[in-house]
Amino acid sequence: RGFFATYLTASSAADREEIPTPLVGGMMEADMDVLVPLACMNVIMPTAMTSLHTDPQLSVNAAQTARRGMRVLQFLKDQHESVQTNCEAILAAASGSNEKYDVRSGSERVEYWNKFFDNYGYKDDQKTGIAEAMKELL
Repeated sequence: RGFFATYLTASSAADREEIPTPLVGGMMEADMDVLVPLACMNVIMPTAMTSLHTDPQLSVNAAQTARRGMRVLQFLKDQHESVQTNCEAILAAASGSNEKYDVRSGSERVEYWNKFFDNYGYKDDQKTGIAEAMKELL
């Protein structure tokens, strides 16, 4: 988790279109049941922060971190099916309706993300941004 925090927030290789080979290797060896939700959080959290920050520069930085996280998540989507099911569940949770979307992962996964949103106190503004990010990925 600490590695991603540094990778996604520092001006670095994260600004390149391609994911660095060492990172690809590390992700491919990781437990996807742990990595995929973490990668999703690396998009959700900075996306939410773009509407929470009062300082415009911090909002810009959060948006940049979210874009970098999205690049990692997009890469993982091509590698593992759980990215799709998690993103569908996130979209359903952020939109407030399990019925609007074909959530293959079921209500358990939607409930996991609902609890995550509640834990961080995300409101409609943050959920709207999160839903838009998930729609972009899906």
